[in-house]
Amino acid sequence: MTKKTQVIDEGKEFEEWLCSYLNSWLAVNNKRGLCYSFPDGGNQIQRIDLLLDSLDICNVGIECKSIFELGGSFSNGKIELTMINRTGRDRVGQVERQHQFLKNTGRFGVFAIELRHSKEVYLLPHSYLFDKIACGDQTITFDEIYQNSYRIGSNGNLELFVKNKCGVN
Repeated sequence: MTKKTQVIDEGKEFEEWLCSYLNSWLAVNNKRGLCYSFPDGGNQIQRIDLLLDSLDICNVGIECKSIFELGGSFSNGKIELTMINRTGRDRVGQVERQHQFLKNTGRFGVFAIELRHSKEVYLLPHSYLFDKIACGDQTITFDEIYQNSYRIGSNGNLELFVKNKCGVN
């Protein structure tokens, strides 16, 4: 009898970590709210990975991507947008579907990227990624991520970043 080895879904681990981090951030900063995972699997469609609902900040939809930035298609300092904007049966990309969900529900949008090798997490405005895809761009560079995002653990203001940078049109 062969013993099965557990498959670790690093993307799911990142989602759980970020959800926990955001709930701790809310508590430490005395903000009313809750971050929770949007249900995944079964017969339902997962619209986005995490929802953060807060009377003090705003309502936010967060898509999480965990990327090992060395080797493969990421080794040239760029991420191929097709890797993070997979097209479904309806031929509409994941980022476009999420953008419509955020717009229809009046949520701010965040695209969370975990760079596993460097152990850094960046929050990028979802609209920034949506606009790049809408313009026909094929890649996003690590420099673009660094320049247009909020890095978890920085001295920046997470609340102001979300309110001022992450609106969805």
